[in-house]
Amino acid sequence: MLKVDQQKRAGASPMWDEDLFEKLDKFLPGFFYKYHETDGGKRWLSWHSPGMADVYGITPEQAAHNDFAALWDIIHPDDRDDILASVRRSAETLTEWEAEYRIAHPRKGVVWVHGRSMPERISADETAWYGFIQDITRIKSTLAEVGEARFRAKLAQESLGAGIWDYDPLAGTLRWDTEMFDLYRIDPRLFTGCLSDWFAYLHPDDVPAVRAALERLTLQGSCGAVRFRLHPDLGPERWLQSTGKAVRDAAGTVIRVVGLNYDITADVQAQIKERRLSDEANQLRLQAEEANRAKSRFLAMMSHELRTPLNAMIGFAETMSEEVFGPLPARYADYADKIGQAGRHLLSVIGPIIDLHRLDGGKVQAQPVPVDLAAELATCTDMLVFQLRETGAEVRIAPDPAPVPMHFDPDHLRQILINLIRNAIEAGAQTITLSALPGPHGPQVRIADDGPGIPVDHQHSLWQPFTPSGDEPMQSRSDGMGLGLPISVRLAALNKHSLDLTRSDPDGTVFSLRPEAAGANGADGTAR
Repeated sequence: MLKVDQQKRAGASPMWDEDLFEKLDKFLPGFFYKYHETDGGKRWLSWHSPGMADVYGITPEQAAHNDFAALWDIIHPDDRDDILASVRRSAETLTEWEAEYRIAHPRKGVVWVHGRSMPERISADETAWYGFIQDITRIKSTLAEVGEARFRAKLAQESLGAGIWDYDPLAGTLRWDTEMFDLYRIDPRLFTGCLSDWFAYLHPDDVPAVRAALERLTLQGSCGAVRFRLHPDLGPERWLQSTGKAVRDAAGTVIRVVGLNYDITADVQAQIKERRLSDEANQLRLQAEEANRAKSRFLAMMSHELRTPLNAMIGFAETMSEEVFGPLPARYADYADKIGQAGRHLLSVIGPIIDLHRLDGGKVQAQPVPVDLAAELATCTDMLVFQLRETGAEVRIAPDPAPVPMHFDPDHLRQILINLIRNAIEAGAQTITLSALPGPHGPQVRIADDGPGIPVDHQHSLWQPFTPSGDEPMQSRSDGMGLGLPISVRLAALNKHSLDLTRSDPDGTVFSLRPEAAGANGADGTAR
């Protein structure tokens, strides 16, 4: 180590020991240096420790020759003016120089460094600085990450509309941030920091739950979120939710509890509305079930109390019309005919309603047998011969290319076909074509007509019962109650077939009755 008088003769500070600094350089993340500058602007390095080559990324030759120009070129252009200005101030006032600046490291890219040195006046126009420079890139990066994390936390807090509270269980004091006062809409000057102040702002009925949650946090260190209302004196009903986390000391004692309060009024109101709507839906469901039971009781009564006397009345009217027990005056014979017609019409209205009720109640059973489709199509046509004659409509039966029997209940098949043919006739069709065709799962029946078709906006209710015929002008039904197709599709499903509307346009309508694929039993009676 140089003696003090030797250091002075060498122009060095008495505290400057280059041998010591070279040894320390091996253990410190930076380098020591001695920098000179004259009032005329001449600058140079008279000495530096070996760590300079790593921090600045210069070659050993540049470091050995104290090449200041090479060092200056490495400094980021945007930082050079600030460094020069800070060095001049340090020289003029002989005060400590300190700066953070960037350098273009040849291997690491942009690197942040921190420099600190003390100036000494060597002569009238020369100043020397003795200092230390270190790489602070990781420190700057960490600080930036911390700042970003704080920013994100603040952003999350603001997005929640949350306020932060800090409770000291040892002192029994409570601190709020600004957002808490905004959340509670109270003047900070009225808040003394006591728990009693906080509880005074809560709904009296909710204070016990909040107090218990805070006690669990203080004693156990954990607690779930707690919901509570603000005091009615603070305005319209508002709900808040509070969460907290305990902070422990080295001994495990809870020394602080920090948490958030945020407004959940909208969520609570939505949940209340959802419960109310659910209760209303349940009430409507119960009413619908009771109405359905009442309908069942009514239909059961209608089946016995109305259909039986109607059949008797029709039978007596026919006996009188046929003059079984002797001739009648013309007027009475006409009355008997009208009574019979009215009875048969009323029975035609009641019958489908009872049939639908029995189908939906599972009281109708199918008894499928092999059915000769050609013969069955001809039978249905014969049964409608009078209606066809009155309207001038024609039913054509296409030749069966492969006469394979259809597995179906004959009565059910006949009812489906008659309903479809009758609907086509009453919709204004002049030609109805019945075809028996082979299909991938067995024979199928195609019913096509040249009527005006079913409008698209009416097709959604095609299979629904009790659709008024006025709303569905293309879907006329003989029973006048809109039950022909709903009954037909249920009968098809009961026989493991589907009834589909396969085409409907101004040129006509096509329905298809076909077997369902294996395992696709449509017992629910829905169209496919």
